[in-house]
Order: sequence, then structure tokens, then C-alpha cells
Amino acid sequence: MGQILLPQHYLHSSELKQLTDNLLSFIDADSIYISTGDKTPETKTIISVFVKKGSSQTSEELYNITEKLFQSYPQFAYRIFDHDWAAYSFRKGNPFFLSHCSIRELVYTADEHGSIFNPTAVNVTRLLKKAKSRYTKDREETNTINRELSMYIRNGNHLQAAYILHQTIRRLYYTASWFLTGESIPSRSIAEQQAYIKPFSGVLGSLFDSDDITDAVLLEQLDSACEAVRSNKPITISIETIPTAVNKAEWLQQEIKKRFDECISSCETKFGDSNKIEPSKEEIPDSKTEAEETLEELKELATWHLDKLQPDTKLEGAHIAQIKFAGYADLMCFATDLIKLCVTAYVDEEENNYGRSESSSLIVSPRVNIRNVLETVIQLLPLKEAEYLDILSEMFSEHQRTLKKN
Repeated sequence: MGQILLPQHYLHSSELKQLTDNLLSFIDADSIYISTGDKTPETKTIISVFVKKGSSQTSEELYNITEKLFQSYPQFAYRIFDHDWAAYSFRKGNPFFLSHCSIRELVYTADEHGSIFNPTAVNVTRLLKKAKSRYTKDREETNTINRELSMYIRNGNHLQAAYILHQTIRRLYYTASWFLTGESIPSRSIAEQQAYIKPFSGVLGSLFDSDDITDAVLLEQLDSACEAVRSNKPITISIETIPTAVNKAEWLQQEIKKRFDECISSCETKFGDSNKIEPSKEEIPDSKTEAEETLEELKELATWHLDKLQPDTKLEGAHIAQIKFAGYADLMCFATDLIKLCVTAYVDEEENNYGRSESSSLIVSPRVNIRNVLETVIQLLPLKEAEYLDILSEMFSEHQRTLKKN
């Protein structure tokens, strides 16, 4: 185990030391960075934990445990990153890692001589250029979504107008969380997007006040409009919803622009002459064609995202999905619950078909632990694969835009 190098002048130094010890007790970390909240009064101290490269632990699994731990430390915000994903996101220009995870914020490294996440051994100027390019594209996509809003408002189509405003605000939060938290979430819910970003920006996280009845109704109307349009089930949208939501969307866009400019300016000031650092090997340009570079990028992404199914080494064409159990007893409980669930469904069908119900004599307690079944099903959901599809979609859209420009 490595050594925690936490300067004593840090605010909440004793709490940070205790918290870091607790994190290392269950996370296979290669490094931990602590960025104090001294940039703006609203910013909390941000703790970034990087799981070792090649570790069997994943950030998704660790968040459930970590969330409970941080409930006792409301003065801190935290992020957990898988090493490979963080390295990829950083190379694509995400300024979060320059802002909060440089060598100046490093407080823990593992003892092994293996690779730790180190975002300073690169060409900073080039990365910030990528960040600006990404942000510009995000703004263009948001403006594209918002393009027909005025037409729907003029025509009195409040449902479509509310839907566009929902998508605009959601997309703005998606953009902001990328550089403020290091990673965006794909949730359709504006409330979830706002809650996700709030620890990292209290201002952006307070666009809708849940204690204010007007804001609560507005938020419910926007989310309902999204579901109604997607499911083709028309609902009534209050006429007051549209102008209020327009004002909030315009304010949010301006505030995010301000936050992004501050982030870039802070990185430029922070590194100064280090912007001239020689690029690492992966940054050195070569003679590869754009198609070859894209193919390599897709292969790298596939290595990270396509992990739910593993090829069966014994049977060609077959794949294996792993489910984690605490032990044989846990496995047997899950299998029993599945059987009970199926028997219960069969008995219900018998009752519907023949007007009678017969209980199985083999099932002493017919009660099913639905939570256990659902938690296991969650393990089978291809969440990373879905992210991979989102990235492919974004790359395809970018390719189409390039073709149009040319």
C-alpha cells in the first residue's frame, strides 16, 4: 500500500485523511487527487479516485458503496474513474483532469511501479484546444435542437415546444457535467442531471428549486413532455411553462459558457510554461490516415466498453455473461427466487384460464425477493455497451458534419 501525502495546510485535513483511509480500505486505487475548493466560494473540495489499470473493480460497482460513505462528508464532492476510461477521456481533451488531477493535487499513489493516472505528461495547449473544439460542437448540437422552438411557440404547439426545451436543458447539463465532473450521464431526467452536477456547481445545480412549487411543476411538465412525445401520448402543457423554461434555458447556457471559460482560463494560468511540455508518445503525430486513427480509437473504446459478454474459450461463437454472487448460499437464494417467480406467474395464468388457483406443495413460502432478482438483472444490463453506441453515434454525426462542410 502506498503512502498518503496530504499537506497539513489543507482545509478539513483530518477529515480528508480519515476519508482517504476509508476509500483505500475497499478501492483498488492507483492514485487519489484532492482539489481544494478555492476557485469559487461555491466549489467543494473534489476527491478524484482512479481504479488501478486492469483491476476487476469498476467505477459503477464502487459508487453504491462510496455514496454511503460520503453521506457523512457533505463538504466534499467525489468522482471515481476507471483508469483506461479516464485516460481516454483526458486524451480527448476533458479539462476536468487538468483542473483537479494534476501532480499538484496528488495525495496518494500505489507502491507498485505500474502505471498511475498522471494527466500532466502531455501537451496542455493541444488538450485545451480539443476541449474548446468539443465544447463548440456541443453548443452547435444544442442550437440545432433549439432551432425550431420559435416556430412551435408561434403555432401554439406547447407540447413540442416543451419537449425541445427539455432536450435543450438536458443537453446543456450534459455539456457542463463533462468538464465540471469529468463524465456526463445519459439520464433523460432533468432532475437527475441537475442533482448529478450540484456537488460540483451549486449555482448550476439550483436551476430548479425543488422546494418551490412553481419550479417543481415546471420541472414535472418538462419531463412529462419528453415522455409524452417519445411515447406519442399527447398531454396538456400549461402556457406559463414555455416562457419560464425559455428564460431558464437561456440563463443556463450563459452560465455554462461562463464556467467553461473560467475552467480553460484556470488551466492556462495553472500550467503556464508547462503548456510547452513535450508531448508523450501517444501525442506524437504520425503518418496514419484518418480512417486508421478512427479504427484504432474504436478498438480502444471497444476494449473498455464491450465487456459484458466474454467469448467462450471452449465453444466457438458462444459468449459468457458473468454474474457476481456473495457465495453458494446467495446463488441458491437467487435461483429459488427465480423459480418462485415463475411458479407464481404460472399459477396466476392458471387462475385466469380456469378460474382456480393451485399452490405448489414444494414452495413453503411463496414470497419472492423481487429486489434480489432485479439487482441480479441489473448486472446483466449492457450499460457500457450502450455508452459505446452513443459514442459511435456522436462520431458518425461528426463525420456527417465534416462531409457537409467539405
